Amino acid sequence: MKKFKEFIDNNEELNKNAIKLIEVWYFSEYGRNELNESVFQDLKSLLVKFGIKTKNNQKGLIQIFAKASKNVGLLLYYAFKVATGDDSYKDKLKEIANTKITKHDVLDVLLKLDVLTLHMLSEPVHIIDAITGWNIFDEVKQRLKNVDEKAKEAIKHLLGLHKSIKNDTDTQKQLKDIIDKIKSLFLLNKQTS
Repeated sequence: MKKFKEFIDNNEELNKNAIKLIEVWYFSEYGRNELNESVFQDLKSLLVKFGIKTKNNQKGLIQIFAKASKNVGLLLYYAFKVATGDDSYKDKLKEIANTKITKHDVLDVLLKLDVLTLHMLSEPVHIIDAITGWNIFDEVKQRLKNVDEKAKEAIKHLLGLHKSIKNDTDTQKQLKDIIDKIKSLFLLNKQTS
């Protein structure tokens, strides 16, 4: 087991991508709440519990949304809910898009994201485009090239972490549930078993 742990510690890119996947899952679950530094600390605690090291200077989805307008985060959260089949959020998405936010606000946030996170947000962005007619996705799709492999490798990394957690079945189950949710959110079930 020590060799696997050394591999995890030494493979910074896999850790970064695993963090990005868990951040998107976390946002899809809790994004309706105000995103601030305490939310980021809660997320960091969860990552440590799973054995994932984070760097203080690493800017991820939660930190970017915490610094952006509250309405941008809500718009994307509502889009996530619609993307995962909860159509009750369509009216909320329309309302916030038509009254409290501009296309530029959303583009500004999306362009701050890394390629893997942006790829994972592509379905919610398509929903925003369909409802608002903004065509945001066309303006950012160049950043989405060649990221499927990164997502698959990050999930494999999380699966390895899942297997390495011993004597804590609650943490192991929690991480497995997150992995399953990430796979279903991004249609990766068959590709990363």
